[in-house]
Amino acid sequence: MDDKDFVRDVARQLLHSMGYTVDFAASGSEAIQKYREVLGSPVPHAFVIPDPTIPGGLGGKQVVQELLKLDPQVVAIAASGYSEDPVMTDPLEFGFKGRIRKLFTKDELGEELERVTNRK
Repeated sequence: MDDKDFVRDVARQLLHSMGYTVDFAASGSEAIQKYREVLGSPVPHAFVIPDPTIPGGLGGKQVVQELLKLDPQVVAIAASGYSEDPVMTDPLEFGFKGRIRKLFTKDELGEELERVTNRK
């Protein structure tokens, strides 16, 4: 989930090149709705990567809190360009399993996904 088209496009390309099927949201409410739609389906979301702060909208901090109510096992990775954001300093405190600084590389994303999902 990111409000910037170019960030979603780059992440889409990286994740596709890693073999993932990708679903994106431009807003917090859209992200929650999409997660809710596939929850319990044969192919649920393996993880979510929301931006903790969306100007004028529902940010990743709030989205993760709502997703945790729907699915206590949600794997969320905070993606932000602001290293001083409290979520980036202590992601576990906010319900995130990990963090990655934007704009990330394929290797950085792959390493963080392996770490939080325990798979290669």
